[in-house]
Amino acid sequence: RWMQQADKVFLHYMPTYNAPILASFLGQFRSKVVWVIWGGDAHKTQYLGRKAVLFDALERPVFKRLGFISSSQEIEYTRAVEVFKIPNAKYIPLIYSIDVFKAMPESRVENNGASERIRILLGNNACPTNRHIEAIDLIKSNVRNFGGEVEIHCPLSYSITDETYQKRVIEHGKAVFGNSFIPITDYQKPEDYFDFLGRMDVFIMNHLRQRGIGVIRTALFWGKVVYMAAANSNLQHFKNEGMHLFETEQLIKSPLVKMLPVEIKNLNQHLMVENYGEHRALSLWLEALDFAS
Repeated sequence: RWMQQADKVFLHYMPTYNAPILASFLGQFRSKVVWVIWGGDAHKTQYLGRKAVLFDALERPVFKRLGFISSSQEIEYTRAVEVFKIPNAKYIPLIYSIDVFKAMPESRVENNGASERIRILLGNNACPTNRHIEAIDLIKSNVRNFGGEVEIHCPLSYSITDETYQKRVIEHGKAVFGNSFIPITDYQKPEDYFDFLGRMDVFIMNHLRQRGIGVIRTALFWGKVVYMAAANSNLQHFKNEGMHLFETEQLIKSPLVKMLPVEIKNLNQHLMVENYGEHRALSLWLEALDFAS
């Protein structure tokens, strides 16, 4: 009923099990519905295995009728069109608001890169899509390049889809790095987590798909060192915008980058504001709310 009464409808996921109902709705109202791509439902073919076939069967009628797809990155739209064979959907660019771009917490301890350990944030939650084990081994292969002076902080308190996986990450991290591997298994208040992020030096996001984008954007805005998997299309998107990031695979041969030059920090911050700032967000949302029928 709400969808029928609404002028515009934004679906921030693809509701698989309700897809047949949604498909019948789209038969009448496709001109006002926008699918806002979420990493999980747009990339499920990478991790759902046989279940992806069932999801595809349920969602296919929706994709045939879908009129609009939104994402902050057109490369996600292009991939969705190709993978799900979506015939007629148009692209509407949208981004999150500026809320995540706050000043660096005052309580942050400045790391001088000398006697203090390098603080690494590994992943953003407990989901296997973070590929923690592979990332831990990549960091291990790099230890000889910076003397092992490293702390690895690994958030594992959110999106626990597999408790066995969570335990395996902790066991592997401790086996490789001992007490230098610090798993985070308790929820933190937003302000505490924000302060915690401010104390990190290097952000390693080893996902193969869209995930942790809010954390990544915040890190870039703060001038932090960010590593992403080469196969993640979001990495190329940020690079295409002119930002400086690194590939996790570089850790095999090249020393860990511990700190960015000031001019690169300033450039990343400027580009983040330009591409994802409040004025940009407002203009895109105004256009999205006014899209033609």
